[in-house]
Amino acid sequence: MTYAVYVAAPYADAPLVREVHQLLSDAGITPTSTWAKDATPGPENQSAFTPEQLRAFAENNDADVLRADAVLVLAREGAGGEMFAEVARAQLWGKAVFWVGRRTLSAWRAGVQQCWSVGDALVALRGVAARRVIGALP
Repeated sequence: MTYAVYVAAPYADAPLVREVHQLLSDAGITPTSTWAKDATPGPENQSAFTPEQLRAFAENNDADVLRADAVLVLAREGAGGEMFAEVARAQLWGKAVFWVGRRTLSAWRAGVQQCWSVGDALVALRGVAARRVIGALP
């Protein structure tokens, strides 16, 4: 049994998310945030897509959050929008949330573990993943 984590971050931070994906994979944790795989540097250009394509992107993100055990939030001042909707969905779906960066009111909700850095969050996630895997043993 593997532990899976969705990384919620501003679209422009996709290169950082890909680095975090590698750190998660190295720790034996499966990243589910497929949005970052092909995201291009720079701002998200929604005008380049049809409404149907945009709905499909949103549904894909929702599916990725749903199949994750936890969400790692990488919040920074002045960026991100959709990521906060993803966090809200994760909380509604009972997912654990690990928060790094800018503290919004959502960072203080029940079930959110605040972390000082990505490294701090990785330590916490590895601990939760290990307990889950050990708990799954017969």
